Amino acid sequence: MKHIFLFSVMLFSLLVVCNCKHDLGTSRVTESQGDEDGKGKNPVNNPEQIDNNEPEVPEIIPPKVIEPEIIPPEVIQPENGTQGGETKGNEDEENETQEGEDEEDDDEETEEGETEGGETHEEETPEIETPITETLDTALLQINELRTEYSLNTNSAEYIEFKVIKGGSMEGLYLYSVMNNAQDIFVYIFPEIDVEAGEYITLHLRTFDRLKSCDELRDDLTISGGYDSCSTARDLWVTENVKLLYKTGIVYIQNADSKIMDAVILNEKPFGTWNGNQTQYAQIAERLFNAGMWQAADGLKPAPSDAVNTSGVDTSIYKSVSRYEGRENTHSAKDWYITVAGFYTPGLPNK
Repeated sequence: MKHIFLFSVMLFSLLVVCNCKHDLGTSRVTESQGDEDGKGKNPVNNPEQIDNNEPEVPEIIPPKVIEPEIIPPEVIQPENGTQGGETKGNEDEENETQEGEDEEDDDEETEEGETEGGETHEEETPEIETPITETLDTALLQINELRTEYSLNTNSAEYIEFKVIKGGSMEGLYLYSVMNNAQDIFVYIFPEIDVEAGEYITLHLRTFDRLKSCDELRDDLTISGGYDSCSTARDLWVTENVKLLYKTGIVYIQNADSKIMDAVILNEKPFGTWNGNQTQYAQIAERLFNAGMWQAADGLKPAPSDAVNTSGVDTSIYKSVSRYEGRENTHSAKDWYITVAGFYTPGLPNK
């Protein structure tokens, strides 16, 4: 058994030695063969010995990254109709630098869209036409008749009658009635309606019957049934029930441009002062004089005695201060008279 064991060990050792020699031989052959192949056959391990007949491997150039050019805000020229800061134009205009802004105006596009180089472009900004504002055709009113008294018994109110000298719109016209104390002023805004030349308009300064007393704002002049209304004239009503017109006072019409178109000055005591309010009345009278709307009989600045003398009215509701119709308007007291009792004519020609 001992001999068999020793023999087995020796046999195993011999086999191991043979295997090691075989591995070493194989390694040498591979290495030697690699040396032989290195003599001009391996282009990778011997780059200097590359055969000229072999095709060259192209050189791979990495792509060049170009940073985008950032145009400062002041270079961007805004246009009409752009949003969010966007502009229109070609690429050359977008790449212009600040130095390009110093070029002369001759290098820019002309009104016809032609540049200096002869290149034409369509107009980017359309021409904006200036809107034409229509001139308002304003009516011309003339104060024609006034009643300064009223009566609760007969529901008779004070009124101011106007005659339309030139037809048009009453929009923007204002009536001013200066009270006898020269400090309180009633202002009436005329309604925005069209009137015709020759038409009569009566502004009733009180309203006693609200159901019948209504403004005639359209062509139908018969709808108002209040006292002293006229079926052939336009009737307008002030809804208050207070005193708005006195025998001593100033009445004038002014348009939207603050231009006075007509006026009349009344004075119950024309040979005295302006009813104890000399300063205020004198200032208003001077304004009317400067506007060419009231003067003395001789054409000079009016005094208290140059107002229409209303002392003859007394307290009668049957008398009125009326204009001489058909005469030239001299803008003075000689254009006016006090009617005989019962000859007041609201909405009709004066008698």
